[in-house]
Amino acid sequence: MTCSTSTNGSKDILHPDEVDIKAALVKFQSRFPRNFEQSKSDDDDDSSNDDGLEEWERMHELNRIVRQWTSVWGGGLCWPMSLEEMFRAVYPRGDEAIMDWSVQIWEHADVGHLLLEEVECWTGRLPVQDARAMKIFWKEFQGMHYLLVQGITIIETRVSILNPGYFSVRPPNDRNVPIY
Repeated sequence: MTCSTSTNGSKDILHPDEVDIKAALVKFQSRFPRNFEQSKSDDDDDSSNDDGLEEWERMHELNRIVRQWTSVWGGGLCWPMSLEEMFRAVYPRGDEAIMDWSVQIWEHADVGHLLLEEVECWTGRLPVQDARAMKIFWKEFQGMHYLLVQGITIIETRVSILNPGYFSVRPPNDRNVPIY
């Protein structure tokens, strides 16, 4: 497996050919709102009338967006190396370029947090009558949860240690003060 990043001089080095993940999430949220209301058939033992296709679509769409989010920079396993390579490419361009880059990285982490909230706050119907379907749902949600937590953790830890002078909580004019 090889990890590669696009570190060309473009304004947005994070997502050169990628769809807008945040826009895809907004579209997902409008198509599948969280305002789940329990219906009469939720309490019935026989829910054979409801095939749950909407929940399968919902899970599939959310899974697609999560995988898009994690596929940038060569995939989650490559993120530590890719972030470091991108930082090295941006560093010679100066403070403004570094700050723009870090804002893009943190915005990507913010989208990851929104996706994680969608996974953790699932409000749809589960196929309780079908153990195999429940297992598939559980496996898919565990996979999405793992990918998101892994990606967010990599961003939050790796970017902070790349150059503490740039990514510390101190204001930009205090960058020359040593960090102890």
